[in-house]
Amino acid sequence: MRARSIRTILAALCLAGCAASNAGEVIDIDCNKTLCGCWTERSLPIRLRVAESDDTPVAGAQLTCHDDGLHLATSNTQGVLTLNVEGRSSPGCGFTPDCELAYLRMDDGSFGRPFWLAPFLRGQAVSAHDKRIELLADKAEPKLPDPLEAGWKGTPVCEKLHEDPDHRILRCTFPPAIGHERHYHERNFGYAISGGRMRITDANGTREVDLATGSSFASDGTEWHEVLNVGETTVVYLIVEPR
Repeated sequence: MRARSIRTILAALCLAGCAASNAGEVIDIDCNKTLCGCWTERSLPIRLRVAESDDTPVAGAQLTCHDDGLHLATSNTQGVLTLNVEGRSSPGCGFTPDCELAYLRMDDGSFGRPFWLAPFLRGQAVSAHDKRIELLADKAEPKLPDPLEAGWKGTPVCEKLHEDPDHRILRCTFPPAIGHERHYHERNFGYAISGGRMRITDANGTREVDLATGSSFASDGTEWHEVLNVGETTVVYLIVEPR
């Protein structure tokens, strides 16, 4: 690919310069800072947002590496993709991703126009499949969804059974290997219609718990957490939120 070829040529120049210096020839060059040498492996955490032209978030958009077809991340209900971009970093040339060309695959099976990842990571605007792709690095975190708004890989997992001025009641269903993307909770009471084993990740870390059928729980609110059904049974519970 184009970027990889340039990187290879510059690295070769760097090695040639270092070799010349070792042979006794005096050269006025700092290989470590001037040319693309001294590469180190690096994993770059980033967040992207995919939206329509009217800024409506796009859920279920799959970011895929054009080079090898590797699936990198899927946008949540807020249109946000969170991933680690693997690559190499040089003091002279910065970060170069291993996946140089990427594209969006939509949930209807259609594909977007491929775009170069490296310029995008440096802030270049990108449009693909008539969607806007925005780099969220160094920006304020987007507001997290509540349990009804949050889903799993673009698919809702909770449904609203009832709402009035005093309460809202949700039913959330998690077949095996299905979870609930990062979200927040107001004060709530929960009741397990069907239990199972859940993996919970929050500010305190990751743990697995066994939720018994017929058990209940209460919370004064949760700043954020995400869950995943790691058992073999479908977990179903009610969430009652007082207003």
